[in-house]
Amino acid sequence: FVGTLVFVAAVRTTQGDPLRVGITLMAMIIFASSLSSVAGHLNPAVSLMSFLGGKLPLTGLIAFLAAQCGGAVSAHFLLSLLGRR
Repeated sequence: FVGTLVFVAAVRTTQGDPLRVGITLMAMIIFASSLSSVAGHLNPAVSLMSFLGGKLPLTGLIAFLAAQCGGAVSAHFLLSLLGRR
């Protein structure tokens, strides 16, 4: 949830600049990997591929997708409250 929230907020505040987005994603994965073994799950595509590859059960996929969507929506509302586009 928090990882996706920070990542989506970074994408929105940098207006999608590829270098800044890439650096942010790299930093988030490195930071999250020191905390958990599920560091790459900042993007629903990663979670879906893990599920299709048999490394993530259906319940895990649903939980990750719910957290990722919740983080993305929260980032949108947080930035809207702060007056950022």
